Amino acid sequence: MASKTNKDLLKYLKSTPKPELGSIEYDLMLQSNLSVNNPISQDSPTIIILCGPSGSGKSTIKSSLLSENNITNYINVDPDDIRSLLTEYGMNFEGEDPKVMAGITNQFNSRMMLYATANRFNIVFDTTGRNMHAMKEALTLTDGYFKVFAAVYITWENCQARIIARNAQNIGKRKELPLEIAREIYDGFLTGTLSNYLVKYPIQGKVDIIKLFDNNVPMGTEARLIYEYKTGSVVYSENFEGFYDLNIIDGNIVPIVKGGKKSRKKRRKRERKTKRSIGKKRKRKRKTRKRNSSKS
Repeated sequence: MASKTNKDLLKYLKSTPKPELGSIEYDLMLQSNLSVNNPISQDSPTIIILCGPSGSGKSTIKSSLLSENNITNYINVDPDDIRSLLTEYGMNFEGEDPKVMAGITNQFNSRMMLYATANRFNIVFDTTGRNMHAMKEALTLTDGYFKVFAAVYITWENCQARIIARNAQNIGKRKELPLEIAREIYDGFLTGTLSNYLVKYPIQGKVDIIKLFDNNVPMGTEARLIYEYKTGSVVYSENFEGFYDLNIIDGNIVPIVKGGKKSRKKRRKRERKTKRSIGKKRKRKRKTRKRNSSKS
């Protein structure tokens, strides 16, 4: 199907029923370019979900996890790679509405996930975690898969340095990631991206393994494992404060309590104000009942 505009393509991708895999001009190209070492169908396939900001060093950790799980062939579902490949093979996003660009990328992300699971291929899903629908879909489609979830922590200073270095290496090869976009993604982790999956809507019980890494190490050095959950229980944990908006304390992952003395004072002031308001309402009701009883 050849689309006149990106908006036409997005509309078609979202249509019901969904277009068959292979029916869109970019499908086969993505299937070929996102395949690593000629994936083959597995009786017990594995999905590795890598979650972290752009520039956090997920690629290095991916290599380690592939080795640990004896995976040599897989489909690499990476929205950044998908967007770069679409551009490389003729799709023009220049001056495009960012929502349209994101929508097309997400739709092809979904189609590649469908392609991989339909064939029971191993999958590596590299995500910044902002698209909760994509994460939910990945977990749902991979029913029967062995699931590994890994999240990576890095400071903004180290993250920024990695992005600058990567942008310099990829000139002419891959679209440059603007630092302001990278900062926006990073700030999302400070305000709930990761805690959505580990606290608010916990994936514990939905995956087989959870690993959390501290990647504030020299480039090329292995990230430090600070937490591991395996088949229902915590098997390793270090106390770690400030894993984005989370603390790891005695094997428990807990949200950081925001604010301080000023915030507590404001909260207590609001609570006292509410109590006074409730007390006044009750007092008025008692007076009203007394007047009514005296009249009768």
